[in-house]
Amino acid sequence: MSNIIGNNPDRRERLEQQSSPVAILHGGMYVYANPAYLELFGYRDFSDIEGIPVLDMVEAHDRVRFTRHFEAARDTSLDAPSLPSARFSLLRRDGSRLGVTATSHGYTLDDEPCVEIWLRTGQADMPRKTPPAKSRRYYLSLAFLALFGLLPPALLPGLDIDNAPKVYLPVDEPAAILDEKLRARFPNDQVYILLFEGLDLFSDNFLNAYHQLTQTL
Repeated sequence: MSNIIGNNPDRRERLEQQSSPVAILHGGMYVYANPAYLELFGYRDFSDIEGIPVLDMVEAHDRVRFTRHFEAARDTSLDAPSLPSARFSLLRRDGSRLGVTATSHGYTLDDEPCVEIWLRTGQADMPRKTPPAKSRRYYLSLAFLALFGLLPPALLPGLDIDNAPKVYLPVDEPAAILDEKLRARFPNDQVYILLFEGLDLFSDNFLNAYHQLTQTL
């Protein structure tokens, strides 16, 4: 199918000379793309795009709409009164987003159903500004986060969050007793840092003394 246009050189020449991006799809895979289409999406040669499923180039929130458009186009011939048209957000090779309007129709080549898709770009062809389902879920998640962040403080104004040992340890626990004595002597300090200097900080004598100090503390 990759040479599906090769059997009709006149048709290939006309599509090659088109300034509009044109591609032909079979079973959701590319079987042809003209130079304008390749350039639009950042590909140099058709072999770069040949193995890519077209849905991989459609943003997730537009894939259902694209599938419906593809199915409608497959059942619409070129001489129909009107051709299926829809707007999508597609992805270029570098991952950037591209808004396009696709007008498509179907026909049969070598007894195989295909879809020819023509693209138009421009500000007027950008996808609708109504939030897609993904965006609605995003904003709904933000609303829940705000609710969970603001509601508990409003309901528990007297709640005191404290990680001092006396909060969650018995008063006769050694850690709680030590913390109480330290805070009595150093009421404004929460972190205690011991600084040492010298050339033998990693000697056995110093490390043994340091170990005894930690045991004493």
